[in-house]
Amino acid sequence: MGAWFGVGGGTHSSLYHTQILSDPQIVVAQVVVIALGMAASLWATWRISRRDVEPLASHPLAARLSALGLVLACGASAGFLYVIMHAAS
Repeated sequence: MGAWFGVGGGTHSSLYHTQILSDPQIVVAQVVVIALGMAASLWATWRISRRDVEPLASHPLAARLSALGLVLACGASAGFLYVIMHAAS
């Protein structure tokens, strides 16, 4: 029963120790995933701010750009912190 949840069971497959990506490639893959998520967030923020923020703002373009700036800052800082965190290990 415990082996179903990874407790007490052993994996005897040769694939268990197979490394698909090297350490630098893992970092690049993670940063690419962060960038793709950030691009999707930018697109969603652009659409949502056009629908919900523009009608309420006195400066619609500034409101949209500030929302995009927040998404960009969060995504860029997450990617940067991930890279330096990996460099520290």
